[in-house]
Amino acid sequence: MLAIAVAPEGRVKEYILNAWDEIDRNYRINFISSNSASAVPHITLLAGIDEIFGDNLIGIIKKIAIDSTPFGMHSNGLGMLLLDSPLIYLRWKENIALHSLRNRILNKLELNGIPCKNTAYNFEWMAKTTICFQDTNYDSNLLKTINTLKTTFEFSYKSTIKNLMVIKYSEGESEETVSVFRFDKQECLKHSLID
Repeated sequence: MLAIAVAPEGRVKEYILNAWDEIDRNYRINFISSNSASAVPHITLLAGIDEIFGDNLIGIIKKIAIDSTPFGMHSNGLGMLLLDSPLIYLRWKENIALHSLRNRILNKLELNGIPCKNTAYNFEWMAKTTICFQDTNYDSNLLKTINTLKTTFEFSYKSTIKNLMVIKYSEGESEETVSVFRFDKQECLKHSLID
């Protein structure tokens, strides 16, 4: 299966990478850090796209990236979903640019006849970056993990989103980054500022 994601950069990325390292070292919680695409914290925009559409999908994502400009996002604290295994994630403030990007992708996929099998996820979507899941439990380590994450956490991180990623995933295997496309309008802006 394939997914489309964006990767936050800067201090928020550093925070998550350090948090992954610390909770792995202290509590052996490493499912997400070990299985995330190229160990890059990301926000999944869409998931559940069959690999048979891979070439077509990559072409669509590349065109969307060429026509996109970087945009800023702000974190909004930490959150937790009370699933069979607690899912702890970084929350993001509502962001018009992110929703617009996601909707453009959804519309292009629909126009090109590319279905997303995971429609429940796609309709109930929220912007989040998962920090830990699968190897978390409702035990004494859960509170310790939360406290560890809070220790170095700053409530509001700012990040610039500069690219779109296509990720390959399947149950029991680590995610793999298939393609990364930088937003090209940024390059045009850089060149016009230099000239």
